[in-house]
Amino acid sequence: MTSSALCPTAAPASRQNRLAPKAALLAESLFEGLSPKDLDWLAEQSETRTYAKGQTVFDQGDEARFLFVVETGLLKIFTTQTNGAQNVLGLFGPGTHVAIVALFGFESYPAGCEALEESRLLVLPASLLAKHLSDDPATAMAMLKSAGKRLEMLLDSYLELKTLTPFERLVRHLLTLAGTDRGAARITLSYPRTVLAAAIGIAPENLSRAFARLAGYGVHNEGNCIIIEDVAALKKISRVK
Repeated sequence: MTSSALCPTAAPASRQNRLAPKAALLAESLFEGLSPKDLDWLAEQSETRTYAKGQTVFDQGDEARFLFVVETGLLKIFTTQTNGAQNVLGLFGPGTHVAIVALFGFESYPAGCEALEESRLLVLPASLLAKHLSDDPATAMAMLKSAGKRLEMLLDSYLELKTLTPFERLVRHLLTLAGTDRGAARITLSYPRTVLAAAIGIAPENLSRAFARLAGYGVHNEGNCIIIEDVAALKKISRVK
């Protein structure tokens, strides 16, 4: 349920089929450039944890001890202002990783993380992984290459987003969530509309206006569900390709 720009390029399916489940998941994330041997080692060091909807994974300012890879579910990364207001930095779903700062000398997490729905995560001890990388420069370079690729994708997505109106941002996001190029689609949001607004960088009142305008294009709300009558028709709106 996240924007495709947030998800790193997946490892080839043929390669995934040759790996154990945990290693295959790791290959989808930051570790796509690693060898099967290294992926198996990482899988052995990882621990699987399940978080309930609304449960905190880590707080802003907590000691940065772990790197997390999302197996199922959806995470929200956010910062909290002194007045208690939240700034949502991104939503992260299966195949993505969070808290990479734990590998690069950060003593604490600069943002908080919360499960927006029941989520299963692979948890990797940062100190152990950092030591392994220092002992194996080739593995470290493969990880840096993957991290650089993902950073480039995020930057491209951010720069593109800045050129879109609130209406166009919402359309683009809904098309990503629809999961199909044609026909009807039904999207169930597991998080409040305020989170959706923050995730695509618009004010809540602009989100309401954008949804009202979308009603004329066959997009309707039913509680926490969004119904798109014709995805192909929606793709023709404005600059959305």
